[in-house]
Amino acid sequence: TINNTDLRNDHLVALTNLKSLSIRNCRHITSCALLNLTRLEALDIGNVTAITDKCISKLTSLTSLQLEFNKVITDAALTPLTALT
Repeated sequence: TINNTDLRNDHLVALTNLKSLSIRNCRHITSCALLNLTRLEALDIGNVTAITDKCISKLTSLTSLQLEFNKVITDAALTPLTALT
């Protein structure tokens, strides 16, 4: 088991079939780790500051996105995410 606070980009890069991911409060994950996770349907990036609009807007399979305490993601990133419910 890996604690969220210990997760790093290299732990996630190869998980291309991942459907759900919570990296809430994770300080070491950046947008680079999520770029290949295009099958993600659920993502929790609450209180994560290193994930950018550009990355989120490419995750068009998302149906659930948790952003509590995230001050980095803007409304512009959400426009392409038409599957969000």
